[in-house]
Amino acid sequence: REGQVPHDFNRVQAILLSRLKVGVLLDPDVVMVNPHADELLKRTRDEVSEAYPYPIMPVHHLDRDPRHAKLGLSNYHHFSCGECPKPTMRWGQGQPSWTFWALPFMARWQTARLTGDRVLGIPTSDIQDAEALLNIALWREGASKEWCAWQPGSAHMFWRSYIAQHAPGPYPFYPDPKHFPYGTPAAFYFVRGEKEEGDLSRLMGILEERIESGASWPKAYYHDMKFYSSFRDLKVASP
Repeated sequence: REGQVPHDFNRVQAILLSRLKVGVLLDPDVVMVNPHADELLKRTRDEVSEAYPYPIMPVHHLDRDPRHAKLGLSNYHHFSCGECPKPTMRWGQGQPSWTFWALPFMARWQTARLTGDRVLGIPTSDIQDAEALLNIALWREGASKEWCAWQPGSAHMFWRSYIAQHAPGPYPFYPDPKHFPYGTPAAFYFVRGEKEEGDLSRLMGILEERIESGASWPKAYYHDMKFYSSFRDLKVASP
């Protein structure tokens, strides 16, 4: 109804009420497919600090920078707001990680949205979901850190790309001309849950078999047609 705050903002409210010192917000249909996914929590402790008090989101496969609206990109999805701040980084997926240092930032913008007030000159009453709120807020406050796409796709990417070590399509992997002209870097930590029961059953079967066999896990990090054993190796190759 008019004037009612969409329920999606419960996501930010849950972060604030959780009182966690460090955490990651995941969509309810996400499946963890790599034991190294816990490294995300350690890296969050390192990156979200008194010097950088903002949550960090993974890069979205969609480019929503209003400046790219007329470029004809296949992964461009229109976004505009009346008084949008200038984007400081690629649109992020609404699954932030945070430490307690980022809680004042999220409380500031969540409170503004719940009350319909402006914050730092930005109107919030027309923002319809938490992902948009966080992106606009991070742009406005000059944030600059994003994770690689640690949920790069649906279940079939687990066996077609990660296990097979086959470059995911398209190539470049969801690029944009400013931040990722050679495609977005990816980490195969999670995949989206599947509506198709067969794909989900196959995913669970492969995971169970791999864990029981004790087999080593393939290289989990990908960028520009190459897999890497660590993000550090990826960064050295593609600074």
